[in-house]
This record gives sequence, C-alpha cells and structure tokens, in this order.
Amino acid sequence: MAPVVWPCALNPSNHILVQELLLHASLGRHRHSLRDRKDFFHLARHISCLKEPCKYLVSAPPTSRGPLWAPWRSTVPRQIVFNRILRQCTDTYTQSSHKEDKEDEEGRRVPVFYDDAIAHLNRIAEELGPHGYKVTLVGTLRRGCPVASRAEFLLTYDDDDRIRKHRDNDTTVSHSVHFERAIQGLRASGYIKHHRTKGKIDIHTQQYITLASRSHSHPETLSTSREERQVLSITWSKPQQFHTRQLFLTGPNPFVMHLVLLTHAKGLGLDPCGLYKSQLGFRESVALECERDIFAALQLPYVEPIHRHAYCRVHNLF
Repeated sequence: MAPVVWPCALNPSNHILVQELLLHASLGRHRHSLRDRKDFFHLARHISCLKEPCKYLVSAPPTSRGPLWAPWRSTVPRQIVFNRILRQCTDTYTQSSHKEDKEDEEGRRVPVFYDDAIAHLNRIAEELGPHGYKVTLVGTLRRGCPVASRAEFLLTYDDDDRIRKHRDNDTTVSHSVHFERAIQGLRASGYIKHHRTKGKIDIHTQQYITLASRSHSHPETLSTSREERQVLSITWSKPQQFHTRQLFLTGPNPFVMHLVLLTHAKGLGLDPCGLYKSQLGFRESVALECERDIFAALQLPYVEPIHRHAYCRVHNLF
C-alpha cells in the first residue's frame, strides 16, 4: 500500500511553492547566505499556514505591521515567489484558453487530402467570391502532395472599384477590416466551426487557423460517430502582393530562392511584397496579372507547382 502523502500547505495551490522554498532553504548553502536561507524557511512556514492562495496575498499592498512583513523582507525569496506565481498564472491562463480548443478538436481532426482541399477552395470561393474576394490554394498540397496535416489558402480582396475608393485612405486598415469580415462571414455561414488567431507572419501579413467540416465527396476510409473536421490555414494578402505571396507560400524554399537570385542577377528585386525594378536608386513596382508574369520577367518558362520539386532535383538546388 502506498504511503499517504500530506500537502505542505493548508491551501493546495500553495503546496508546490512551499516545497520549493524549503528546498532552497535546505540545499542552497552554496548559493545563498545563512540569513537568506532562514528567510526561505520562515517564508515557507508562513505561506503553509495561509488559507487563501498566495497570489492574492502578493497582489495586496504590503503593510509595515503584522506577520507578513518579516518573511517578505528579503529580496531573494520574494523574487522566487513572484516567479512561481507568474508561472502558475501563465499555466492557468493557458489551460483556460485552450480548454475549449481541446474539447472541440479532440478526436475530430483528420488529415486533409488533395480532393478535400479543392472542395474547401471551391466552398470558400462560393461564399466570398460574390463579395469581391479571391482565394487560391498554396502550400504543399498545391505542389501535388496527396495529403497534409492542414490546407493552406491565400485570400485577398479583389474588388477594383472599392480598392480604388480607399486608395487615398489608410489601405492597411481597410484590408485588415476586409480580412476580419471574411473570417466572420465564413463563421456566420456555419462553414467554419471554430477559429483562432495564430498571429502575423510578418508586419503586413495576418493568418488564421480554422476548423472546417470535412467534405464527404469521396468514400470514407474510417467511420466515426463524431463530425470530422480539418484544419485550414487562411493567410491574407494585399491585391498587389497576391501573386508573389502565392509563389513564396507555395515553395519549395530552394526553388523560391533560386528565382530571387535570378531576379537579382537581372537587376530586379523579388520579395513577398512584389516584383521591383530599380531606377536611379528608387524601386518601382512591376504590375503582375498572374504568377506566370514573374517567370516572364525572368525570361523563364513557367514551372507548374507539381513540377517544382523535380526542378530542384534536376538543378541540384537542395
């Protein structure tokens, strides 16, 4: 029979903190002075008698009277307590923020096949196309990979009249609003069951990680009682950067870097924000109608995404 383990504190949330302070008091002779180790011990004994969590006590303003003043006098144990409380608060916030995600995603995520990605692409275009949006598939699935953990899409706002209307205003705010409206519209339609902001790829690019219901256009390989969901990554792009970002997000990276070096050799510039040519020290943006225009500017034949990996193998780019 296993021995009974009793907590070191009246409040269970202070148990780990008391143990840590006692360990510093008993094993810290080479790192702390005798006075500091005594403060560790007195602080641990004081916290073990508290009936409330220690973080509420720390958040209260310190007083000059009472039993709290002496244990908190030393800066070494106070810093350790603050670090422990900060870690506890961070863990609590992380668990609460991801609790809904785990309940919603557990046992439901399935890989994304190429046919599923095309079905998702058509569904997003059907929902957002009438409102002036344009979407395309990027990532490994566009390069011909049969299955992936997620489907990656690039979204932009392609209404020329409304873009021209906001040209004199802050276009960054306008495009950010368009992206938020697109995500909220997909969620309101019931297509996206859950979404969370992943963050920014760079200073201009926002990205969402979403969950969408799996299309059942092909025979099922597995039977499940729960609704199957697939992970979609939706990245935003400005219209003038759409084709270059499509190239960069499709990859593979050696192929993209090969094109960047070729453009540099021809006196041009290529980055995710567009294709440029330098004149008298100033960069002038080159208008692109499609991804093929990038290859035309380099006087190269267009390489299909499904052939780019083989292109890298043939030219020893890996």
